[in-house]
Amino acid sequence: MNKEFIYYPSFSAGAYGNAIKNDLIMENGMTCRFYDNRFNSEFRHPFFLWPAAHFKNQTNLKEKFGFDDSISLFGDSGGYQVASGVLKWNPELKLQILNWLEENSNIAMNLDIPPRLTYEGKMDECMEISHANIKYFYENRQGKTKFLNVIQGNDEHSYLGWYQKMKDFQFDGWSIGGAGGSLYRFMSGIMAFLSENEHLKPHNEYFHVLGTSKISDFFILSQLQKSLNDVGSPVQLTTDSSSPNRATSFGTIYIGYDLKRMNFKSIHYPKHTIEHGKDKSNFSTKELVKSNDYKLPELNQFTKWLKECYNYDDIKNWTSLGYVTAVLHNFSIFKSAISDINYYVQGEPYILEQIIDSDMQRILNIVDLMVKSGNSIDIFNKNKEYIKSIGSKIDDEVKLSAFKTNLF
Repeated sequence: MNKEFIYYPSFSAGAYGNAIKNDLIMENGMTCRFYDNRFNSEFRHPFFLWPAAHFKNQTNLKEKFGFDDSISLFGDSGGYQVASGVLKWNPELKLQILNWLEENSNIAMNLDIPPRLTYEGKMDECMEISHANIKYFYENRQGKTKFLNVIQGNDEHSYLGWYQKMKDFQFDGWSIGGAGGSLYRFMSGIMAFLSENEHLKPHNEYFHVLGTSKISDFFILSQLQKSLNDVGSPVQLTTDSSSPNRATSFGTIYIGYDLKRMNFKSIHYPKHTIEHGKDKSNFSTKELVKSNDYKLPELNQFTKWLKECYNYDDIKNWTSLGYVTAVLHNFSIFKSAISDINYYVQGEPYILEQIIDSDMQRILNIVDLMVKSGNSIDIFNKNKEYIKSIGSKIDDEVKLSAFKTNLF
């Protein structure tokens, strides 16, 4: 059976994280834990990513979150939190995070320091710290968890340089960072991963792309997995994001997606909340709308089932249950988009050509050639300027969309 890429939701923080930790029960008696064996089996999603940075000092977490052996847990090492300044770097973190990852994940990232945010412009420093961390993980891991080596960079040269620096550590696969906000970096990372045929080495079970949320990303991931399948690669492609959860925090509700325009369609629900009898509206209106105007749209089988899980007042007042059902709604639209994209990419090329525009078709062809040519560097270099120009167009459109969302 051909593999399809796996999406790991990162929903452990904030209101939704608290709800699943406390096992919030919805109106129909169903747990809000979408990964749980008690959840509707038709819609259960037994994959979850959580960060060491937030939980490294806590114990018995698997029990608290209700994780069992049927759930694939992906551990994020916390490198991004170090780069953002949320987690202060010190060398002693290595052991603490390594131990946490081995106790709490099936698959995990090595502790790299991405050359971004507070480390912007410090590529060499990031590479040296990351190399020391990865060497430490390599020498001290206990074999409980499948660890992934990491490739970071800002362009094709730095991604290749990073790969060359780390390639002698043989883990259970690879991951690339920096892909979520830039097509150019995304393609550079793929090129570096393929440059010495890591995808054909039997010990590499996984290739993870950190933080991807765009429709265009999903098309590339789907094509990359298809191409890897075609050449008999053992690699399972995975990715993660927190977008369905994050969108809800802005009151954004997905109402569909446009595969040709490469975007999610959304509406905004004003976040009128009532807490301890005090009106905390953050919008102005002459007359409050009726509760039944806050029904979530029924767009697929999951969202039709979801109407049994909440009361319309929960959405109107953004109660914990209202927030949870809105996240689950957005998550289901994400999954529907991924399912449709896989269907078209895996299917008849003539049909796919009618779904996507000529630019995306060319990008997918470049991905396919990079996998199958045996010379990903040459294919990338021949198409670099095209990738950069199309990437700027896609990334600008996504930034505009995010700006409009954040206005609310």
